[in-house]
Amino acid sequence: MNIPSIDNSAIFTRGQTAAEAAKVMSAESKIIDKIDEKSSESQKTPKTDTFVKSKDSDKDSTGIYSRESLLEKLRQAEEQRTKAFEETIKSMITKQGQVSNFIFKGVELTVTEEDRLAAEKSIQEGGEYSVDSVASRIMDMAKALSGGDDSKFSILKEAVIKGFKGAASALGKKDDEMPDITKQTYNEVMKRFDDWENSFKTSDGNSDSSDTKAN
Repeated sequence: MNIPSIDNSAIFTRGQTAAEAAKVMSAESKIIDKIDEKSSESQKTPKTDTFVKSKDSDKDSTGIYSRESLLEKLRQAEEQRTKAFEETIKSMITKQGQVSNFIFKGVELTVTEEDRLAAEKSIQEGGEYSVDSVASRIMDMAKALSGGDDSKFSILKEAVIKGFKGAASALGKKDDEMPDITKQTYNEVMKRFDDWENSFKTSDGNSDSSDTKAN
């Protein structure tokens, strides 16, 4: 069962009905879906140079877009993809933290036992907002955005760190005040990034070794 995100106001407002909270969660979920959709569209953007409409100042004397202008457009597109990645992580971790808060502070709301159990199930092993599920989605996105280019590793890792910090800010907490499940998720993601980085080094080492044998 998918558990929509829970707005901060829904967590701490007394007397709010489950139906009202659901409306807030549904609205936020649609926003996140749009971010995910934009990120997916960006990933499909070809990396090869293409001719696109632009200002005349981007063209050289022959009327063809200059190499510099095309490279700048590619750089801007890359920045937009990275920013969308960061914002998606921020939203995912914010939602994970909100679900955790909902379980432990939901007694302050007018909610059904079914709602509470569904939320609790979502952060348990195999649930949508469990440590493994969220960490796996983050790493899948990171690897897709890298396109196998290890030069993007540090940029993507920094985007993840900023995403987690953004989630803390959205929840009105300091990093060390975040729910335990978000801290565990952060540690798991960082571990997987370390494993991913080591895989680059191992791959390079095998390549060098193969070249040595060939010579």
